[in-house]
Amino acid sequence: MSEPGATLLTVQHDGAVSAIAFSPDSTLVASGGGSMTVALSPVGAGQERRIESLGFVSDLAFSPDGTRLAVADLEQVAVFEVATGAAVWRGPVQAERSVNTVAFTPAGDLLVVTTDDHVFVLNAATGSREREIAVESTIADADLSLDGRLIALAIDKRHGANHINAGAAAVVELETGAERSRFTPGNAVFAIAFSPEKPDPLVLFGSADNTTRMIGSSSGEEVWEERVETGASSVAFDPKGRWVVVGSADGAAIVLEAESGVPSDGKVAFDGAVTHVAFAGNGKWAAATGFGDPDQRLVVFNAESGTKRYALPIEECLALSFSPDSRWLGVGHFNTAVILDNGTP
Repeated sequence: MSEPGATLLTVQHDGAVSAIAFSPDSTLVASGGGSMTVALSPVGAGQERRIESLGFVSDLAFSPDGTRLAVADLEQVAVFEVATGAAVWRGPVQAERSVNTVAFTPAGDLLVVTTDDHVFVLNAATGSREREIAVESTIADADLSLDGRLIALAIDKRHGANHINAGAAAVVELETGAERSRFTPGNAVFAIAFSPEKPDPLVLFGSADNTTRMIGSSSGEEVWEERVETGASSVAFDPKGRWVVVGSADGAAIVLEAESGVPSDGKVAFDGAVTHVAFAGNGKWAAATGFGDPDQRLVVFNAESGTKRYALPIEECLALSFSPDSRWLGVGHFNTAVILDNGTP
């Protein structure tokens, strides 16, 4: 058995690798970005396959049963059969707007897509439009609730001709398009995540007003607030619901108790900005990438104690994703996707 942090697999790309997704059974990893292809690579024995894309790949998502792969591809969305690489359907969703995120609902029958200022609910089998939800400004981040009924939106109003330092965290019901709740901090919101609870999850978000907040998805009321020097640029929930990890531009990745916002001993300092954070499915490990000390640009650590599982001198991180079984960690760089072995979960 290899040591934690050992490289299991390196996938070559011609360009930035901005999206990595593991299959539900953790045996296959998809990676893509600027190379005009999506690589489907077995995590172990098997032959790598390539799917041709029409443009820059910003996001990837496997269906819950692992048989299909959704690709956000410039202004288009495509769904492919994993076994054959054949396209089930592909097409544009909004003219002159990039497709930023894609996610299947838990039943696998719907695909939820975000562009710069819209949410689209599509029939996953045909691509036909079920619903279109307009947003008043730029969607900086989005997250689908575990039951697939809600989408949380980080809204940034700092762009465009009517530039203002404002934004919001909004929760929208996908079935109706109605806004369930909204919290308006003192500036733009740029990172957001749902807790794993159903049917009324909590919502974690970071804002440019130098705060990280937890709110109720139904009430929109604040549960707790944590001040950070430069705001949370990336946030993630522990899939078990106990912890959250917050990464900020001031060089810190810190784990907080989800219920109270009280910091644990899980904290990693970087010399520069934290770019990505993620939580393993086992709820034990958090991962953070950042700029600074070349020997510590990727750190995987115990969420409660802060004990490092491993630290690596990686190149700039463009995508970060744990496998569902917590065994593997996918990291996207320029020209490569690297799959690391975390050791026994």
